[in-house]
Amino acid sequence: MASLKLMKLIYQTTFFLFLIFCIALSVIAQQKEVFPTRKLSEFVDAKPDTCAYTHYKVDILVQHTPKDKTFIVIARLGDKDSKPNLNKRRLHNFRVYSTQAVSEQFRRAPQTVILAEGEPVKGYGQIEFYLDGRLIEVLKAHPNSDLNFANCYGSVDGANPCAEDWQKLFYPCKDDVEKQKRRIVPKKKKSRK
Repeated sequence: MASLKLMKLIYQTTFFLFLIFCIALSVIAQQKEVFPTRKLSEFVDAKPDTCAYTHYKVDILVQHTPKDKTFIVIARLGDKDSKPNLNKRRLHNFRVYSTQAVSEQFRRAPQTVILAEGEPVKGYGQIEFYLDGRLIEVLKAHPNSDLNFANCYGSVDGANPCAEDWQKLFYPCKDDVEKQKRRIVPKKKKSRK
């Protein structure tokens, strides 16, 4: 009888400890943020990443953020940026990637990506990503360069880096598409009288 009571007590204690362990894990998991809050000061000395690493960072942002959460993306020109519409081009590339070019299971609705242009900054231009009003990432950009992360390997073998239709959605490939559209001017028909 005593051993049966002892086994029952051990079972109940083990179950109770297991239950507390599961609750503790649940609380810890809820408190852990996928994207911790960052400070702009963390990025002051940062330099632009390679295209592949930028692509990796953008993939992490897009794929690990619930699709119902809203991104606020702010582009800021650097002191050496002089290209017209550069902020718009950088923002366009992120919007297109996150709403059209990423794998369908991660695509976001366009209204969940809010784009804005901010005041210029010293040094490299930057693109800031906010989630729930918290800064979560900053990407630096080379002077007068688009935020390029989708076409990293387009011309490795000498092929046209803008040959695929999906590549033409992004700047700088989009420039070629727009130039071609401007060249195609419909011929006026001669009127017969």
